[in-house]
Amino acid sequence: MGVELLGDSNGYPILWCHGGLSSRLDAVALNEAATAAGAAIVSLDRPGIGTSARRSHITVADWAEMALAEMTRQGHQRFSVAGWSAGGPYALACGAAGTGRVDRVATVASMHPLVDDRYRRELGMRFDRVLFRWAVGHPGRARMLVRVGSHAPDRMVMSDVMKSSVEAERMMLRANSRLILDFVGESTRCGVGGVVDDYARLAVDWGFDLASVECDVTLWHGSDDPLVPVAHGRDLADRLEKARFEELHGRGHFLPFTDGSRIIADLVDPA
Repeated sequence: MGVELLGDSNGYPILWCHGGLSSRLDAVALNEAATAAGAAIVSLDRPGIGTSARRSHITVADWAEMALAEMTRQGHQRFSVAGWSAGGPYALACGAAGTGRVDRVATVASMHPLVDDRYRRELGMRFDRVLFRWAVGHPGRARMLVRVGSHAPDRMVMSDVMKSSVEAERMMLRANSRLILDFVGESTRCGVGGVVDDYARLAVDWGFDLASVECDVTLWHGSDDPLVPVAHGRDLADRLEKARFEELHGRGHFLPFTDGSRIIADLVDPA
C-alpha cells in the first residue's frame, strides 16, 4: 500500500483519504498545516493508484479494513480520519469500521452516496457523471476515457482545474500547480484500472450503513462548490448520527488548499 507520511512525525495521527483522480500526494497540501497543528498525517493510495497494488471487487468498507490494518502497522492505535471529495466516503467507512479506534472523522467536499442516481446527475463535472456510470456498466469505455485524460498536457489539466474552481482559491491553486499535476499524474502511475475501480466502488453501495458511524463527524463544504454541490454535504450530514455541518461561504471544492489549517486544527483540538 502506497504511504506518504507528512506533518509532525510525533504528533496526533490523522489518516488521510485522497480525492478522486488523485493519489496520496494530495495530502502534501496539508503538510505545513499539520506541522503547525502537531498532527502526523498518514496518507494512503487506494488499490491500483500510485504505488498501491490493485485489488478489484472490493467495497469502500473493505478498503477501510485495509486502511485500519495499515494504521496498526504504522503504530497508531487511536487516530482521526479525514477524506477529501471522493475520499469522504472512505473516511466515513473508516469511522464505521474503527469504533473504539477512530476519534473523529472529517469529510471535505464529500459526495453523498450515488446509489440514488440524482446525486450522480448533480455532480458538476461531466467527466465524473459519465465515469461513475461507465465504471460499473462499461468498464472498457471507462478505462479508455481515463487513459485519454491521462495523456492530457499539463496546461490542459491546469485549465480544467481552474475552470472547476472559484475566485477565492485560484491564486492558491496557481501557486501549487506542480503539486496538483503530481498528484493527478500519480493516480495513473500503474495504469488506469485503479482509477476506474475507485469510481466503480463509489457508484454502488458502499458496504456499510452511515448510521453505524458512531464517532463525531464534521462535514466541511464550500457554499459555491461547482463539482460536488453543497446539497450533497447537507444531505449526507442528515444521515449521520453525530454530524456537524460546516458550510464555508464563498469557498469551492479545493478546501485542502484554502482551509486546510482550520480542518486539521479541528481534528487535533476539536471545537
